[in-house]
Amino acid sequence: MIIVGNDVRIKLKLGFQKNLFRKLVETIGGTRKVAKLLGISTTTVKRYKNGKIRYISYDLLLKVLELLELDIAHIEAFVLEKTTLKDVRRKYAKKAIEEFKRRYGNNYRYILASYGWEGLKKKYGKDWLFVIGKRGFEACKRKYGENYHKIIWNKAIKSLEQHYGKDWGKVIWDKSLKSLKRKYGNEWYRVILPNAWKALENKYGKDWPTILSKSGAKVLKNKYGNGYRKYLYELAKLHEHSLLTQTELQFTNLLKAKYIPFETHKIVKNMEYDVMIPSSKNPKIICELSDQIPRIHNLRAKIAQILLQKEVFPDAIYFFITNLYKTNSRGDNFNFSFDIFCYLREKGVIVIDLNDMNKSVGFILSLLNLCDNGNQVKEEIKAYLNALEDRLKSKTFLNTSHAASIRSFKNEPTQGERLLHKKLSEINANPLGSTTLQTKYGGYVTVDNYENCGEIKIIYEETSSKSPRTLEVLAGKIAFLKDNLSAKYVVVLSNFEKFPKEEWFSRYLKKFADMVIFKDDLSNLDKFKEKRKLLLTN
Repeated sequence: MIIVGNDVRIKLKLGFQKNLFRKLVETIGGTRKVAKLLGISTTTVKRYKNGKIRYISYDLLLKVLELLELDIAHIEAFVLEKTTLKDVRRKYAKKAIEEFKRRYGNNYRYILASYGWEGLKKKYGKDWLFVIGKRGFEACKRKYGENYHKIIWNKAIKSLEQHYGKDWGKVIWDKSLKSLKRKYGNEWYRVILPNAWKALENKYGKDWPTILSKSGAKVLKNKYGNGYRKYLYELAKLHEHSLLTQTELQFTNLLKAKYIPFETHKIVKNMEYDVMIPSSKNPKIICELSDQIPRIHNLRAKIAQILLQKEVFPDAIYFFITNLYKTNSRGDNFNFSFDIFCYLREKGVIVIDLNDMNKSVGFILSLLNLCDNGNQVKEEIKAYLNALEDRLKSKTFLNTSHAASIRSFKNEPTQGERLLHKKLSEINANPLGSTTLQTKYGGYVTVDNYENCGEIKIIYEETSSKSPRTLEVLAGKIAFLKDNLSAKYVVVLSNFEKFPKEEWFSRYLKKFADMVIFKDDLSNLDKFKEKRKLLLTN
């Protein structure tokens, strides 16, 4: 009749349940004695007796029947439902949510949470979140020591590995993805993202990205002063002791197995290096590792980063170990750009497929012992890169990248791009607008604006962003184009009045752009005209 198990719950007819527990109390001689025999509180016994608790543990019910000297068959006719604890909790949770919605509306979660926030604010003051967080950090430090964050993280990883296996990240992501698809359909992201953007827009207005960015910058400025960016980067001695990513951990474990000395996350001249072999003082080999999807903007950022690093250590051999093929959460396939592969190869960067990590360690080991087999390993690397080049070339990327460029060409220009085009027209220049150009490798690149002045070509790239990441991507794009197209390269910063003091602006813009145009330049036609004239005469 009944499936035995610790999680099984039985629901009896209400009258029968009340009589059963009343009889038990009378037989044993009081609620306290019953509670002691059953191993539960007196309150719980009373709640069973008056019918407040409707689902009874199967093990508990067996004890009750044993104490009353009744057979299990005696209650069979009075059983209304057999279920599990999990289902009971789910059922009551559903009822609770319905009741909360009835009382507080669809925004019940926020309302209930706000009650809790108000209570915490009264107890700890307006900075209650900071106070509680600080107390939590101090408690962790007392228990685990100064390195508590690393210990807790490792414990969490160990627990996840025990529960889900070594691929716990993928397992959890697949579960989340399955849940999202079940709730919102295969194109779940088209539902979730607009809702998130809408919520942010309702809270902060249409300029919410700028507002949030400024808010974050303000907090950092208050804490570290106007030079907070430089301070935080120099503070990155922390980086040298930061946790390695899964990809870096896998790679460094392979190096250890071959007894290859290395250092990780070293900061040299305000730039961070993933792996330096044998040391950061005089590295012979530098490895950049990335598990990112090989989208074009990610690759352009890597171009700028690697070129700047190569200036610091021009004699080092560079390995870029990354995904050449990857599928994102939507099921879209991405291939490493053939153009960028060829470009990096010309620059002396050895691009390795992440799946060939073992092979890269073999190459490194041989390169460190050049006196033994230098020519052989160079030929092996050349053959490997030739094979990768053929694989990438065989993909339909040429057509797809051209199609992507055409799509980009058809997109509406941004407000900054429209302003730039208007100002160029007003000073009697001949701007062609957004233009798709072919590279020497056979691919295509779309630029924001293009001007053909006879022997001199001018390429304009406009951005309203103030983030280092955007400028890094832009710098990588210009560096790539300079090796492909003979032209003057102008970066237009439509949100800046003048050249910022931050070092990263100098690093990216002064290195790669021929000229930088600011908001003030665009608003003053004579000044803008003079700057363009200077560009043509130099």
